[in-house]
This record gives sequence, C-alpha cells and structure tokens, in this order.
Amino acid sequence: MRISLFGFLLVIFLTCVVIPAFNIKPAEAHYSTFETIFIRFDGSIYPQDAPIVRDGNLYTLTDDINVLGPGTYGIVIERHNITLDGAGHSIAPYFPPLATISPQSGRMATLPCYDPACGVTLLSNNVTIKRLVITNFEWGISIPSSDNVIAENTIFWCMDTSIDFGPLASNNKIYHNNLEQVNFPGLATKWDNGYPSGGNYWKDHLDVDLHCGSYQNLTGNDGIWDHSYNIDATNTDGYPLVEPYVSGNLSISIYADKATYHAGEIMHLGLNTLNPDSVKYVCFAVWCTLPDDSNYLYIHSHSNVLPIGLDFSNSSFRTITLSSLPRGQYIWHAAFLDRSTHKVIVEDKAEWQFS
Repeated sequence: MRISLFGFLLVIFLTCVVIPAFNIKPAEAHYSTFETIFIRFDGSIYPQDAPIVRDGNLYTLTDDINVLGPGTYGIVIERHNITLDGAGHSIAPYFPPLATISPQSGRMATLPCYDPACGVTLLSNNVTIKRLVITNFEWGISIPSSDNVIAENTIFWCMDTSIDFGPLASNNKIYHNNLEQVNFPGLATKWDNGYPSGGNYWKDHLDVDLHCGSYQNLTGNDGIWDHSYNIDATNTDGYPLVEPYVSGNLSISIYADKATYHAGEIMHLGLNTLNPDSVKYVCFAVWCTLPDDSNYLYIHSHSNVLPIGLDFSNSSFRTITLSSLPRGQYIWHAAFLDRSTHKVIVEDKAEWQFS
C-alpha cells in the first residue's frame, strides 16, 4: 500500500541528522611586517617577500597581512591602471594583547600603543581595489587620486573612517562594499552600481525593505533599502544594501547514488560545495519536489558562515531508508540563498525515480 505524502515527509524527518557546520573560523594571519608594502611606479613589489603575486596589471594577495610598528601603512599603490585583488584576505594592524574589543560598540575599547595609519593608500589613478578585508586602522583606504573603483571590500572598525578622500579626489566609484562611515567623500563620487546591482552595505544604516524597482515604488522586497543613504549634502548611495555584500563564485551540487529506488532501499544523498575566494553569509536549504509537484522543505539553516577556501564534499551527506512511497519522479534541490530576501544565489537539482 502506498503511503501518504505526509508519511514520506515523516520518513525523511526521522532519518535526518545534524547539519554539518559551515561556520569555521578563518585562519590567523601568516605574514607580518614592520615595513609598508609598495606597488611601485614601475610595477615592482616591495618588499620582495610580500604576499602579492603579479600577472600583468593584476596584483593578487596570497595571504593575510599583519602590519606592525607605529605609523606603518599597509599597502601603498604608486602604479597607475592596475587591479589589486585581495582574494578575501585581510590587512590589519597588530594590537598588543591588552587591547580589547568593546562588546557594546564593536570598536577598540583600549587604544594600542602606536598609531596604525592606513590599510591601503592610492597615490595613482585608474586603480581597482576589490575583495579586501581591512580593519582597525585609522583610515581603511585613503584616496587622494581619481578614476578609481573600490568594490567588494569589507572595511570595518576603523578609528576615523572607512574611506578617506583627498581634496582633489574625483570621479571615483564605490559600490558593493561593507562600510561604516566616510570622510570628505570627494568630487563626483559614484556610490552605487545602479539597479538592481545596488550600492554598499552601511553598518549604521537601518531602513525598511518593502518595495523594489529602480524607483523603489513596486511592491516586494529586493535586498535594497527603500530609501537612499545620504553620506553628506552632495553624496548619496541610491541603492544601499540590506545585508553585507557577498562576492565570489560559490557553487553547490546535490546528487543521489542511484537513479531509481524501491521500497526498503537506502538512499545516499551527496552534497558538494566550493567557496574559493571570500567569506560569505548565507542561508542553506535543501528541499524535495514530490510527484504531485508539491515541495517539502527538508533543511533550512538561516545563518551560515562560509569561510574562504571551503571545499565540502560528502557522498553520504544524508542516509535515508525509503519505505513504500508514491511512484513517480522526485527532485532534490540544494541552494544557498540571500539571508535578507531568500533569493537563490546558487542552486542544483538531482532527479530520481521511485518505482
């Protein structure tokens, strides 16, 4: 006798095991320096052992960087027309053990014994900085120059400002970053990438997300606050993000060990996921489409932190003993979703038959 769909769900529920943890703490920094790292006018890197590799005009970090010593700058870029790709790595000053983070404000509760100056300084034009995590400097990024792009970075807990602009800085584009505040926003600075791409996530900005569309006048949320974020009298982020920006080529795949199953057989459900380049904050969901086209939500984990370099693979992610089920086609789905909108970031499917 065929069991009801509720019976199928009960079988699934009873065979569920604990969701594997994705919340893995990233490794501590491995490269420490008392010297400022330079990308020189001629394209060379100083010091030579700095964790940066060059491929033409692309410079990519290969490790986290701890900046030591008073007044030291992290990276100073002198060369024009290049891209600095942080690949999800961090630049941060070293603090003595007595320095602590205030649980109330999230900022330094005791000052370090020296002044950590600036994470990245641009002395050149037409430079793109992306996928860097910069924390605890006086200024995160200093931009006295023009025609630069700052995208997909996280710049938090800076003592003065996330981004500092020089008086002649102009025509810079800043979007898809996670920021706190900025000083002297520069001339003709563009603070978003249009709709629906969006602008930046501002830690101190809280609004509502009830509408969507380029004018935010249509019903339905879209992960963009309904009102713009005013930086100062002349600078506005037109499409501020509800959640911190997540970048990178995230992948997921789900699969069953066979194409057809019968009553009493065991299904081994496999799951693979890769997160190569930056920390991501996502929802994780697995659901099954039943022969009557209804859907059963099997797993929904709202808060998951995917560390850089995550390579999860398990051919028996779930082991399910199948009793008598309605005959027909079933489809497993696995996906990572945006935590605010629950829109699918990446999804995979696996079809199987019960007969």
